[in-house]
Amino acid sequence: MPGVEAVGGLTLGADPVAASILHASAADPALDALDAFVVRKANKAHGLRRRIEGPDVSGRRVVAVEDTSTTGGACSRPARRSPRPARTSPRSP
Repeated sequence: MPGVEAVGGLTLGADPVAASILHASAADPALDALDAFVVRKANKAHGLRRRIEGPDVSGRRVVAVEDTSTTGGACSRPARRSPRPARTSPRSP
């Protein structure tokens, strides 16, 4: 998807989906390499206490993936609560 800079989703389910997209983008010279991130259900109680782990996605165009068909709310809520929300791509029809 043109303009997308990162891919990720709820850990653990979306991890293999995001990782495969990350590796495919890195392996194809015709594609821009993507960053990957994971979304936790809750902030960690230690360290940086982040809910979104990985590279900073604030203000970047991201694609959130899931391993099952759902509304996507659990994954998109943390992105919208960020100080600089990530720009999420529209859902597929």
